[in-house]
Amino acid sequence: MIAKNPLYIPWFILLGLVLTWGSSFILIKYGLESFGGDSSIVGALRIVITFIVLIPPALMRLRRVKRKHWIILAIVGVISNGAPAILYAYA
Repeated sequence: MIAKNPLYIPWFILLGLVLTWGSSFILIKYGLESFGGDSSIVGALRIVITFIVLIPPALMRLRRVKRKHWIILAIVGVISNGAPAILYAYA
């Protein structure tokens, strides 16, 4: 009998998260070097790439969100995702 949730799956998910999180700082450094140190371009590119990757699953789940929560979610998204993307590049 095959288990529904083998023990190694969470470890692979954690490994993927660690690699993604850790590599972002290295990629920011290389991005700054290749764009001549303009941190606003690197921050904007991070936001655009993230938007392109995350918009399909977000649109699929959009029907579940009540209309009155959209503005709050947009503000939280900009503050929690947009600001750090630009500030990391400045650091």
